[in-house]
Amino acid sequence: MNRKIRSGLQIGLVLIIIIIVFRRPIYNWSIKYFEVGIRTNIPIENPELIQHINAEELPDDISFHEIASISNSLTSELLAFSKSNASYNIVGMMNTRKANCVGYARMFNAIANYLIRENDLGDQIIAQHKIGKLSLWGIDLHSIINRPFFQDHDYNEIKDLHTGESLFVDPSLSDYLGIDFVREHK
Repeated sequence: MNRKIRSGLQIGLVLIIIIIVFRRPIYNWSIKYFEVGIRTNIPIENPELIQHINAEELPDDISFHEIASISNSLTSELLAFSKSNASYNIVGMMNTRKANCVGYARMFNAIANYLIRENDLGDQIIAQHKIGKLSLWGIDLHSIINRPFFQDHDYNEIKDLHTGESLFVDPSLSDYLGIDFVREHK
């Protein structure tokens, strides 16, 4: 094989490995989330979903980090991403197992709020379903991609009210790329 081609392939392979290994910091360095609204919480009434949540082995003193992790894990386990019209209703998502970013964020938020309520942590932790805009190095991605499907993007915040620390989770991104936490820009 030609020496230049081999060298180019080696460099390309190294770059691909670097991007895969460092995808989380690269993503968080380049993409910023800006809140433009908040959606209301939908309480869980679906017995199948409640059974899934209750099957999780929870620590006695569950933290907001663990609530975020469990909510994210269950959401990824229960849903698959769909670009087509998907239900935003918890029952509908449980039936089809398909959702877009709104459905993923709604499911995550419903699970997180269920865990907060069931563990009597409402005075310590809050979970919010946020509507946002994404920017790539300061450029609004929604103005570039002019499609109704991408007019905004939903994600979640879980906040420890005692410390003020927040975690921002994009559950559809997490399921698709394995990037669990993102950064919100104020």
